[in-house]
Amino acid sequence: MKRRTLLKKTALAAASPLALGMFHSRRASAAAVRNKDVYTDGKFDVEKGKDAIMALCERLGYHIFPELRDGLWVSDYGTGQFDKLGLAAYSFANQSEGGAFMLMDLFLMPGQMLPEHWHLEGDHGITKNEGWAIRWGKSYVGGVGENNMADFPQIKIPKCHCNGTTTTHHVVEAKPGSFTPLAKVGTRHWQFAGPEGAILSEVANLHTGSAVRHSDKAVNDQFLGG
Repeated sequence: MKRRTLLKKTALAAASPLALGMFHSRRASAAAVRNKDVYTDGKFDVEKGKDAIMALCERLGYHIFPELRDGLWVSDYGTGQFDKLGLAAYSFANQSEGGAFMLMDLFLMPGQMLPEHWHLEGDHGITKNEGWAIRWGKSYVGGVGENNMADFPQIKIPKCHCNGTTTTHHVVEAKPGSFTPLAKVGTRHWQFAGPEGAILSEVANLHTGSAVRHSDKAVNDQFLGG
């Protein structure tokens, strides 16, 4: 490859939304989703959930590319409380052939929890190993380790999650520019978004949906059954 071509490709890669997001300094006012706005006749409305995520992206300055909305996976895990517990994700890659790798972006609304879960051995005998780069906002990453929950009184585990509890109690405060790896493969972990919400990139070896298990039984049954 000619040097000029290589430099051009490198510049384009550096200007990608993911690369720019790491260093994006734009600030936005927090705007928590109103729970009633994402339900229709008492049921979670995926399209309204996507509306909330798209609004989050606009506020925080995330690049909205044409495929984003259609490709979003959005869920309240059957809790009926998306404002307190839920997740949106967009998968860029999840490949097992020729070397396993995965990349997805995760979107959390202000004060929203990603439920505690862990990963069993999945496809091709691979147990997911992962980590998170915060692009916008802030996320409190919970997992195994010394209990330091008392240092983070702003974390409010919702009642719809194991009656307001988790089984792991070590928290890492993750901010833009930081990378937080899973403490140990196969262990339980969760996240809780800060007051602006959070957008983060998750990198891993491979993701197998059927190998995910959740600490909350109702959430686990909904996820595996859905």
